[in-house]
Amino acid sequence: MHIILGSSSASRQQVMRELGLPFTIVTPDIDEKSIRFDDPETLTLAIANAKADAVADKLTESGIVIASDHVEVCDGVIYEKPSSEQEIRELYKHFSNRELVGYSAVVVLNTATGKRAQGIERASFMYREIPDAVLTQYIAEGDPWNAAGAIRVQNELLLPYLEYLHGGVDVIMGLPKALTLRLVEEVQN
Repeated sequence: MHIILGSSSASRQQVMRELGLPFTIVTPDIDEKSIRFDDPETLTLAIANAKADAVADKLTESGIVIASDHVEVCDGVIYEKPSSEQEIRELYKHFSNRELVGYSAVVVLNTATGKRAQGIERASFMYREIPDAVLTQYIAEGDPWNAAGAIRVQNELLLPYLEYLHGGVDVIMGLPKALTLRLVEEVQN
């Protein structure tokens, strides 16, 4: 059955290519900011479900819809996509030497049967202080605008400052591989 990724995220598309799953892209076009919860698991699952439903509504043929959402949490505060260069600089100053936890929710929907499966993965990590010159280059080249908390752990400029990562890079990229494969299998049975 045809797989549809409900995301325009380059990181999620990269994960799908790494999984070897052929897919097409349909952007969900939802207002994520209108969905609010204080708990990161509840928030990411609600947004991922809204994305899956929005994509399913656009389809003219049956398929398997994969939708996800990701946030970063630091000191109990949920961080989503940044809105300015100044915000990115402030985020990284705040994040220095503090543990961050990334939450990725994945929802898979079989539009032929209506069967839906969902789950959440977490990964924790910490950055040492990142010099201003590196941040300037990252902002110019690293596409921080479309990432929760402006975090791109796979970015070559930031890797030297990554103190540790417990969990997969794919979790921080917003589409955990093992979870996604398991959920696709669940909706096909």
